[in-house]
Amino acid sequence: MQGETAVREERDDAPRARRTRPAERIDTIQDLTITFLAVAAVFLFAQTEIFRLGWQWAAGRFQLFPEGSVTVPAAGEPLDAPFRLAVTLDGVRRADLSAATSDPSLSSLRRLFSEALDDPAPLEETDQASLLRALDGPCVWCDFLWPLPVSVLTGLLGGGPADGTAPDPYARAVLLSREGDGSVLWLWDGEDGFLRRPCPVSGTVLEETARRWTGGGAASFAADLVAEDAAAAVSPFSLFLDDPPLLPSLTASSGLSDGEGGSGEERMLGALRFNPMTRSRYPESNGTQVIVENGRSVRIRTNGSVYYQGAGSDDVRVSGTLPGLWEAASGCGALLDAVLSQPDGSGDLYLRQISREGERTVLRFDYHLDGIPVRFADGTCAAEVVLDGGAVSTLELRPRRYAPSRTDPLLLPVGQALGIAALRPGRELSLVWRDTGGSRVSPQWLAG
Repeated sequence: MQGETAVREERDDAPRARRTRPAERIDTIQDLTITFLAVAAVFLFAQTEIFRLGWQWAAGRFQLFPEGSVTVPAAGEPLDAPFRLAVTLDGVRRADLSAATSDPSLSSLRRLFSEALDDPAPLEETDQASLLRALDGPCVWCDFLWPLPVSVLTGLLGGGPADGTAPDPYARAVLLSREGDGSVLWLWDGEDGFLRRPCPVSGTVLEETARRWTGGGAASFAADLVAEDAAAAVSPFSLFLDDPPLLPSLTASSGLSDGEGGSGEERMLGALRFNPMTRSRYPESNGTQVIVENGRSVRIRTNGSVYYQGAGSDDVRVSGTLPGLWEAASGCGALLDAVLSQPDGSGDLYLRQISREGERTVLRFDYHLDGIPVRFADGTCAAEVVLDGGAVSTLELRPRRYAPSRTDPLLLPVGQALGIAALRPGRELSLVWRDTGGSRVSPQWLAG
């Protein structure tokens, strides 16, 4: 009986063992699944970290802008800007209509102007006649084409940043003239505003520095040519060379340029802190390509122009707080250079206008080539950046590249150009590249 009982118990345990094996298999499968998911999570995390570290390395390697900050050019490395330079000594006037602040041969003259502009002495109002009389004596004249805040002019000339306490008037042209043993700083806003003040630059130093400049050619202001009716009809500050420069026609092309650092689109997206490999994009019905990331967007239009719009968070910034006007100008210039990645010699951006209302700052830029400004026939600018505090709210860029062509331009002689400009009295006559948006750009006299 005992043997039968033992056999019965063994028989009863066998089904129980068979019943538990499927449950054990399920537990094993669950354990394996959990282990697989854990390993996969670790792998994905590691892959994400590797991508993040790689992106940070690429940002530093290719000078992108991590953490939403734009590298502002250091003091002593101001933005490049074209200007018209005239030097008068011993009754002889010489001028360069295509000067640029980046020219190392002008460093001594730049230092004189930055020293004069840095002086905190108060400015007093004056008039056009007084400024014209100062132009007849020993002097140096710099015309920056557009009125800009004095703090920005100081930065362009290599001076230190303004402390924000002194008044910041707008000036288009700056004159240093000798007066006895000293010198006087004159400012002209491009319209009817004239200011002056004595400055700490020695009159002897002013003349000696001006004599060391050997560039340019014989020149005249329209005010010097009052005997000619046509010259008397235009702005007296219109500046002409006796022998106008021989400028070629240019070929022009639109769109972002490719280079060694990758495609133009990839570099542009990297500069704006987008993932260049992003697939978050779609075409609009008009052909515009739209790239979206974290609420921000970039639109690349069929004509090659670029439009960026921020989202209030994760925006590109030129400053952590509301920047000074020079900080805003130099920061936006650095950002545009990174977005544009323009090949050397194909045209550079320069600041044309800056204005501020509250915490909103609007900056407009144009191209210049070899110191001669490019003007679009439709009156638009090459780039516009809107800052909200220190963040880039919107950015619009019209990428254009220029190269000399073999076609000789048909440039009117100065006398004929003056005759045409006289039909619109009081306008300034100046030499520019005129871009109609096509593939050819020619030098022209502009009355404006």
